[in-house]
Amino acid sequence: MTPADLVESQNILHFEYMASTIKEFVNICDLCNRANTTEVKPPLGKNIVSEMPFLLRALDGADPFPITSSGNRYVLVGVDLCSNLLVLKLIPAMNTENTIKFLWENIIVYYGLPETVSSGHGSNFDK
Repeated sequence: MTPADLVESQNILHFEYMASTIKEFVNICDLCNRANTTEVKPPLGKNIVSEMPFLLRALDGADPFPITSSGNRYVLVGVDLCSNLLVLKLIPAMNTENTIKFLWENIIVYYGLPETVSSGHGSNFDK
């Protein structure tokens, strides 16, 4: 119960030891305690850093942009987590096929097979 709630309740009804009675009731009330839970958010994850270039890549997609003259609407982004090198590719659809093609043609062919690829878990990474 907040101080504002207590003041509001005193405007409606008042009796001796009202504040302590209400606080005691709220503390022992099972329903009140279940409804008044404080959600504790998990701590932010640590930044992932690679000690050697091209071993750890982050991969994500940017959602629809206006369609280009060549029919592309999305951007796939690859980031080397050691050097921060960015590799961008415009694609017509955000899907598994385009993601695999991007990885092969723009990452693996030029920089080799990364040890790990971290993604944003979008639907194009499901299959």
